[in-house]
Amino acid sequence: MHAAELMARLNPSTVRYDIGRGGIPELTPQDIAAAIGMVPAGLPRELMCRLWWPAGAALTASQLDRALMDLLLKEWTERELAMYKALGAVAGAVSPGERASAQRQYAEAHARRWPKWIERLEPVTITETYKHLREAVLTEIAEPRRCSCCGGSGEVRARAGVAPCDRCLGQGTTKQGPTWRAAALGMKEVSYKQTWHEPYEWLLAAVTDMASGAADELRRKLHRDEK
Repeated sequence: MHAAELMARLNPSTVRYDIGRGGIPELTPQDIAAAIGMVPAGLPRELMCRLWWPAGAALTASQLDRALMDLLLKEWTERELAMYKALGAVAGAVSPGERASAQRQYAEAHARRWPKWIERLEPVTITETYKHLREAVLTEIAEPRRCSCCGGSGEVRARAGVAPCDRCLGQGTTKQGPTWRAAALGMKEVSYKQTWHEPYEWLLAAVTDMASGAADELRRKLHRDEK
């Protein structure tokens, strides 16, 4: 069962204390909350809670946003440093071969740069787009788009009967498209595609991996307790 379904049971409006199918007791909210507490503390667990059980997060929304900002800024800095390192190689190249190789490295590093953080120097003004990006990524993961091919079931009809949906890989949901993302970032779709697609996808993958890792640990804790 997906962590979102498990953690939805912690919502007061969905809490039930009865037994499950076949007379087998279902996991109670107390079981799930206890298992969440055994997931190692850190950003992955905080993201899992923020996405599927906000009331259980130890960090406030602003603290979590700051953690994600630091994550983005670290990656942005590494990309900037890679470009300047390549620039140094160009400046120090002696032979034509060295110069050509350094030029290629510089071009590749320059192409991997992300949009700037500062909109204005006097006074220093930080762009709001990275903040909108962080908010949009969390929303996209917490509220994914229903797959248009299978209607959210994760299955489609096939000659042999029923088969997993190829479009959503049996998940029933898909990523949001560039139109939705551009609107969430407050820009035109062409601007998103040309400038912001790469940092958006990078953070989406990073947050998904961390939250999924915490969710896997949650399921392991619950499975162990059931034995």
